[in-house]
Amino acid sequence: MFTTLRHKPFLYLKHLTFPLINHYPLPFSLHFCTNTSSFAISYLINNFGFSFSPQFASKLCSSHRVRFKTAQNPDLVLNFFRNNGFSETQLSYMIPKAPWLLCCNPSLRLIPKFQFFLSKGASKSDIVNLVSKHPMVLSPSLENHIIPTYELFYRFVQSDKDIIAGVVHNPSLLSDHLVSQNITMLINNGVTDSSIARLFRTPSRSLNTNKRLMMKLVEEMKDLGLILQKQPLVLHWKPNL
Repeated sequence: MFTTLRHKPFLYLKHLTFPLINHYPLPFSLHFCTNTSSFAISYLINNFGFSFSPQFASKLCSSHRVRFKTAQNPDLVLNFFRNNGFSETQLSYMIPKAPWLLCCNPSLRLIPKFQFFLSKGASKSDIVNLVSKHPMVLSPSLENHIIPTYELFYRFVQSDKDIIAGVVHNPSLLSDHLVSQNITMLINNGVTDSSIARLFRTPSRSLNTNKRLMMKLVEEMKDLGLILQKQPLVLHWKPNL
């Protein structure tokens, strides 16, 4: 949808810690299991025992299809996060929210996104804050979703600093597919760029409103004869349901 990209080609930034070496031995020994799901369950319990009961670990692996035969890849993922400033408490919060992280290839799925955020001026602490609060921000495709969404924000905000601050405050702005749809809807209904920029900077999560409520809100404002361009804050009204 958005073909013009403002970002420069990624550099292999030195702000990230490489290589991904295991400096954290497992707190308990793992027993080899021929069933990949059983091994994953054991891994979760052994690494996050205070957070994962056997029942919860089993449900998580089943519902999210978390499977691996050895500890090599999940160790690689966890050590990538640890080596880049994530605490054990943060990891214990993140993994239940996004267990697929343990199965991903950090070089393909994580590092390019970290590099992108760094290239836009985010600090390492910004990234840790962003990802630890909402690990699903790492789920969408970088090229097909994160970059086009970021470029859409830049059209209105015109400031990398403000965009980073906005997404750190509300990380779902970069992961929620409703956001770009809602912005398009506002544009199509006459809301100016400056009004959308102000809406982006507000503490509320108006841009994350589901499509039905956003459309109802827009229609109510039309019925009231409000000129959207002159009243951006009216978008915080709750429609009559």
